[in-house]
Amino acid sequence: MFKTLQLLLPIAIRGNLLRQIGCFLFVSICLPLVINAQSLTVSGKVSDGKNNPLPGVSVVLKGSTRGTTTNADGWYQLADIPENGVLVLSYTGFATQEISVKGKKAIDITLTEIVSSLNEVVVTGYGTAKKKDLTGAIAQVKASRFENENPKSLQDMLRGNAAGLDVGFDPSTKGQSGTLQIRGRGTLTASSSPLIVLDGVIYPGTMADINPNDVATIDILKDASSAAVFGARSANGVVLISTKKGKAGKPVITLNTNLAMNKLVNQPHLLNATEFLQFRADAMWAKASFDSTTRPGIQYIYTDPTKLPSNFTLAQWMALDGSGALNPVPSPTDVWFQRNLFKPIELANYKAGKSLDWEELIYNDNAIQHDHTLSIAQRKEDYNYYFSLGYLTNEGLTVGDKYKTFRTRFNLEAKAADFFTVGLNFQYSNILRLLHPGVLSMRPMA
Repeated sequence: MFKTLQLLLPIAIRGNLLRQIGCFLFVSICLPLVINAQSLTVSGKVSDGKNNPLPGVSVVLKGSTRGTTTNADGWYQLADIPENGVLVLSYTGFATQEISVKGKKAIDITLTEIVSSLNEVVVTGYGTAKKKDLTGAIAQVKASRFENENPKSLQDMLRGNAAGLDVGFDPSTKGQSGTLQIRGRGTLTASSSPLIVLDGVIYPGTMADINPNDVATIDILKDASSAAVFGARSANGVVLISTKKGKAGKPVITLNTNLAMNKLVNQPHLLNATEFLQFRADAMWAKASFDSTTRPGIQYIYTDPTKLPSNFTLAQWMALDGSGALNPVPSPTDVWFQRNLFKPIELANYKAGKSLDWEELIYNDNAIQHDHTLSIAQRKEDYNYYFSLGYLTNEGLTVGDKYKTFRTRFNLEAKAADFFTVGLNFQYSNILRLLHPGVLSMRPMA
């Protein structure tokens, strides 16, 4: 009896210990769930940066559809919010914010106002102004948006980035002769191109002479107010181009270099010599309109004599136009070329085995494009400068088509006195255009 109690006692002790461990684990697992399940009623005030209440602000629990809006005094109240919940506040003209509850019942929130593009400074033709102070229609394109795109021309910068501006496409190696139209074509016979103004001066040259890497901003004046400064010449709108200037600090040296290859994709196939002979035979047969039912074998009159069917002899082929009765009898090749109206030089080249691969002669499979620009700029208290050198080479998709241009710019502005500032804007470009071997076009522009 004593031994039996000794055996049962350890078993009972182990049983109680296991139950205690099980209860501890159950409480440890369920207690966080109970704590997390607790909900709060969160309230507070939403205001702007000047502590003014914001009515109508949307306050939503993130990940759910529960939400509310602030009243006229900017107050809100939202029930059944988890202690670890996140409130999302949104309001027109202000940045959306996410606020973690973290067990707090009272949360006052200040929304940050979004800085509008109305504060951007634009060129108006008679100076500069903020967009919010203007009544005219002006679009602005900043070159800083395209620093990683490396546009090849000003047209590339403007295309698709200014409302109301239609930019044409130039497929040539020059690629910079695309037309500009503001709000469509405004005349039937005269030019509809807008007036180009470069750094405040009416620009007589072409946009190809301007290096896009030298441009800071482009402002497009689209309505009749542009005529207040530039007169009737601005009837089709005005494109105001402002080039770069130095910035305060140490001299900034910038190198932009691009290397690309132009490839022709899905080009039309050009006929080789054999295909051209068959094409000519088919064209001559279609033009002749012979009736093959009344004249047996006439369908072979333009066929290559070496490719006649086995049931139609060469003598029969020669007799179709009486060539077999001539004295002396011409060769079948001469008869075939004569029937298909080939020229004597074509017959001579055929007999000599000479043919031309027009695809190899016309297409350039290794058309390389180089575009390099080196610039230095700096601004000091009394002066600022910007100097750049640019070189562009573009080979076309046809052999011999090449476009080269060298462009340089020097902008200098110095303060001679507190009330007097002098400056210099200098630009030089030299364009070399090789249309095809033997034809050269060269035009310097300063």
